[in-house]
Amino acid sequence: MIQNGYLVFGFVGTVISLLMLTFKSNWEHLAKENYQFSNLIVAPEFIAVVILFALASMFLYRQLRSGHFVVRNLIDIIYILFLIIFIVGTQSPSLGVVLNNLLVFVLGVLLLREGSKKNHLGVINTGMLVIALLVVCRSFDTDLTFVVKGTLFVLVGIGFFAANWLMIKKRKEDEA
Repeated sequence: MIQNGYLVFGFVGTVISLLMLTFKSNWEHLAKENYQFSNLIVAPEFIAVVILFALASMFLYRQLRSGHFVVRNLIDIIYILFLIIFIVGTQSPSLGVVLNNLLVFVLGVLLLREGSKKNHLGVINTGMLVIALLVVCRSFDTDLTFVVKGTLFVLVGIGFFAANWLMIKKRKEDEA
């Protein structure tokens, strides 16, 4: 993955965009009257998104039709899932927040699973980082005490350590 800069920047940009939309205030802002569909379709941002969505869908369709493409992970089709969440979220911001948080969490868990299958520390740590960033985002908008937030961060750190330790242990057992 690191050899392909476009893939890295696309992944990072997607995760950052998804994380930004895990906050309820962003969804409430989108649901305001000035972002209703009649006003939205003339916005330059909307037009750019529609063009990019159409291009991505066209490439996905061509690859599926050629038989060379198999959906390997969630990131391959995440833009389609996000479109559904976006449409739901503009009508019901609370549901959009829940669905988007769930999407980010599932993305992190699937990256962990993929890294475990491939025996790849980088992919495991990427999944852990996505989940850790989600925890950080939730710590900003929840009314938790300092002790609870600190405990959560310590648990995330222990999770990073444990995942890496178990993977290295698994590698050593495979070599022996």
